[in-house]
Amino acid sequence: MAALRRVPVRTPQNVAVLDGTGRHGVAYLSPDRGTVWREAATAANHQWPDGPAGYGATTSFLREAAMAEALAAPADGAALIAAFLRPPLLHGAGPTLYTAAYRPEGGRADFLWPEGGWSFSMDGFEPGARERDLPR
Repeated sequence: MAALRRVPVRTPQNVAVLDGTGRHGVAYLSPDRGTVWREAATAANHQWPDGPAGYGATTSFLREAAMAEALAAPADGAALIAAFLRPPLLHGAGPTLYTAAYRPEGGRADFLWPEGGWSFSMDGFEPGARERDLPR
């Protein structure tokens, strides 16, 4: 957390932090409010506890509530990922274009969308690019 407090930011950023032991949280970085830490397993596109008015904030709070509900329900990893690939969590035209499954125990991150995915390994990262047609 101390390292994240030193990161200069020009726009608000949410950073999910987790390790192989299962500890997790979200650091909310902001140029005008400083860094705030919350022990949470989810984060969406907002930083305020009760949120500002507006479409983006409203959908962000709905997505965060749906994430908490999906995580609270008994499910295996495949069922949980499937829940994250359906509305309201995935919104193909934005703001959420993919979901991520972080696997710290294996040193991997999987970035997923309904048509496929892209896996990265800490042991053998290979840069690349993906193109995706977005719905209108």
